[in-house]
Amino acid sequence: SHELRTPLTSILGSLGLLSSGAVGGLHKDAESMVSIAKNNAQRLLELINDILDMEKIESGKMRFAFKEVDVDGFLRESIDAMQGYARQYNVLLQLMVREERLKVLADYNRLLQVMNNLLSNAVKFSEAGSMVTVTAAKVGAQVRISVSDRGRGIPEEFKEQIFDKFTQQDSSDKRHVGGTGLGLNIARAIVEAHGGSINFVSRSGLGTTFFIDIPRMALRDDASHLNTSADKRGRRVLVYLDDVVEGALLEMLLAQDGFSCDIVYTATSVRTLLSLNDYVALITNGYLAASLQGVKGKAIPWLLMVGKESQENSKDVHRDGLLIRRSEQFVDTVAQIARHLNCLVGRPNILQIDSDTENRRQIKQLFSNRAVLDQVGGAQEACGCVAARCYDLVVVGEHFSDGSVADFFRCTKNIRLPPVVLLTDEPIKESKELPVRVVIGDWSDPDRILSLLLAQISCTDHAA
Repeated sequence: SHELRTPLTSILGSLGLLSSGAVGGLHKDAESMVSIAKNNAQRLLELINDILDMEKIESGKMRFAFKEVDVDGFLRESIDAMQGYARQYNVLLQLMVREERLKVLADYNRLLQVMNNLLSNAVKFSEAGSMVTVTAAKVGAQVRISVSDRGRGIPEEFKEQIFDKFTQQDSSDKRHVGGTGLGLNIARAIVEAHGGSINFVSRSGLGTTFFIDIPRMALRDDASHLNTSADKRGRRVLVYLDDVVEGALLEMLLAQDGFSCDIVYTATSVRTLLSLNDYVALITNGYLAASLQGVKGKAIPWLLMVGKESQENSKDVHRDGLLIRRSEQFVDTVAQIARHLNCLVGRPNILQIDSDTENRRQIKQLFSNRAVLDQVGGAQEACGCVAARCYDLVVVGEHFSDGSVADFFRCTKNIRLPPVVLLTDEPIKESKELPVRVVIGDWSDPDRILSLLLAQISCTDHAA
């Protein structure tokens, strides 16, 4: 990037000095040529910057620094930064914030990049003497930021491709507005990385409104006031973290899947809320789980976020729950969590393979109304089940009426299996050579066994 930007920046600086008269006056014709060269160099620099941004987006290398952003202050700064540009087109900028204290979790500079694109487009396609209006309002769990112009609107044939790369509205009276054709494509990628969306409405002759919806940050009261509202019952998650920003981002992104979060920062709060409320799961960092040893509460799965460098063996079941490996982007990590949560709030399909009557009774009692449970005694019958039906978890015991765990894997080698958990009283040597997760079952604490088994559930893609 330096190889491209540095020489061009130097050229722009030199042209700027020439046009300002710093090195002496220029002939009128020379002044015009310098102005043209300066404008074209600026457009080339913008194109280079946009191409480099696209490369970062497509390679997953674009970094985001999320923090709490006050929407009103952010929009005022966005408009102030664009006032000089708007004056060149004789266009007025107006801000209307319908509600106070709107906050989002965002990368300030990246979101400013989006607003600059939307505002500059609105100004360029507005008639001289007209007004561009910026509004912000709460729409459900979202904050909607809208940029409206009173221009000629977007032609019907252009609407479907407006977010494509290198796309520009091309007509004889508008090509002078310039641009790289990448701005809206980049803007969409940035907004989606915030867990949001971007869209527009346009009517010929009346103008265009682009709007972005970004999850709103709740204004949290003290943790002692948290409770389960009726409309969210069954979709509430307890989150225990030590990073306020990460917690807010997790809350924002899970809201897209209809989950609400109680976020706490102490083990004491976890104990209190577990005793008061029903939760789908507990989400925490792997290194914080130790502080929760001995926590008693309802049987819920623990989802533990760990770094890629963690030495934990992903094949083994962690003593506290399911390990969620962190991705490069935190939004991808949350997507993994959301998939598990969505499976848990449904009634997952579970197959138990065990010929021991008492073990089958205990598993049936454990899952009760939480899952659709099929129980078989041997490898042959189990193979028939997984061939005919998609399961989200297979629980294997030590007792088989025919065959063994190894036989089960042999007869299903061409079938994509869900997670397979071996529920055993003590470690079994054979399990180390098989693709199973091992749960050491202590039936003196059945709630703990249920929590561990629920954490392993992973909804299968039935189409594959």
